[in-house]
Amino acid sequence: MKGKTVLIPFSFTDLTSSIAIGEKHPEFKKTGLKVESSIKLDKIATISKELILGEIGEVGPKLKKEINEKLSKTFTF
Repeated sequence: MKGKTVLIPFSFTDLTSSIAIGEKHPEFKKTGLKVESSIKLDKIATISKELILGEIGEVGPKLKKEINEKLSKTFTF
């Protein structure tokens, strides 16, 4: 499931450590998102598949690379 864009009932209280995905990003349409959104990189969780309300798209290779680079920086000690 890595790279899939899914809907889950999970709330966030702030926008720190996130990657903004705007409508002008070259891979925005592939994500299935309707509006500018954020990927939270400091809140990683394992969730049950039963919590997924739906699959709407996936991130493209360029965005995956951006995410992996940010994750590497976030979790390097």
